[in-house]
Amino acid sequence: MLAVLVLIAHTVALISVPMRFGPERPPASEATRAFVTRSIPPPPRPAEPPPAALPEAVPVPKPARKKPEQDLSNTEPVQVPKQRPTDYAPDVPSPSGLPAEATAKTETPAASAPEAVAGPGEAPVAAAAVPETTKIGVVRLPDSIRLQYKAVGAKDGKSYYGNSELSWQNKGTEYAAVLEVHASFPASLFVKPRILTSEGQLTETGLAPQRFADKSRSERAAHFQRDKGKVTFSANTADAPWVAGVQDRMSFFLQLAGMMAGNPAEFMPGSSITLYTVGPTQADNWTFLVEAEETITISIGNNILTRKLSRAPRSDFDQKVEIWFAPSLDYLPVKSRITDQNGDFVEQSLENVIRP
Repeated sequence: MLAVLVLIAHTVALISVPMRFGPERPPASEATRAFVTRSIPPPPRPAEPPPAALPEAVPVPKPARKKPEQDLSNTEPVQVPKQRPTDYAPDVPSPSGLPAEATAKTETPAASAPEAVAGPGEAPVAAAAVPETTKIGVVRLPDSIRLQYKAVGAKDGKSYYGNSELSWQNKGTEYAAVLEVHASFPASLFVKPRILTSEGQLTETGLAPQRFADKSRSERAAHFQRDKGKVTFSANTADAPWVAGVQDRMSFFLQLAGMMAGNPAEFMPGSSITLYTVGPTQADNWTFLVEAEETITISIGNNILTRKLSRAPRSDFDQKVEIWFAPSLDYLPVKSRITDQNGDFVEQSLENVIRP
């Protein structure tokens, strides 16, 4: 009963009190205010400049039609033999008066080779720069003769002996020169003899080589093609330019003999002789200094007056070359000495003269 009475009392109280506690509600006109919005337009964009006038169109040429590529599927590859660092075999002494070129650097070019003339169906050979050479004047070449030399030397601290023979044939309009080198002790030093050959024409300016060959284990040759303005090599190395007065490593010393015999006063001590010289794989500039006259004793035991020419090494692996020419023997070489940087050397001295 008590619970029922409490429930009735609470009900009466809730009905009799206001529905809301707190301050009085404001009038309906002020209860809700309208929220007004407005849009602000962006500032006007500046006027864009008128587009520049386009240049007139340039017609583009049509590309040339490509030639059909050659089918190389059945072409055999070219075999290029490996080259030695020097043009002379390392175990063969250089012959009398013929210095070996050991990785020599070509000197600064000073003159240009003449423009090559290409044959029918051949591409022209580009003109290459060659060193300036000594002007060739009067040349007086010796008659046919054979010179035999005795050789001594040292290699890797061991002494050896040998002999060589220079055969010079003056045929009037043509020439042939052959130098053959043999070893006599120890016999195992050489497997085969060393043979150098030069063949060509005789002209007013001396020797004009057409072919040079160096043969030991195998033969390597250079071909002088004057009409095409180039020198080609059997060793598959790059062609060298042909120039007037060019020599090979065999004809060089015979040409020197002819130049000194033709005008001895021009080659006094202190002067030099430079000739563009071709080897079996490349061409280079050879310069020799003319030294004072010297009386020497050759192998046959005679004292003979000579004019000495020498070439100093031009690189770390180059050789010193000394040649003694005899005026009484048409300035042919009677003695030579070639010295390597490590002290190895070969010296050859005239032992016998054979005239036809």
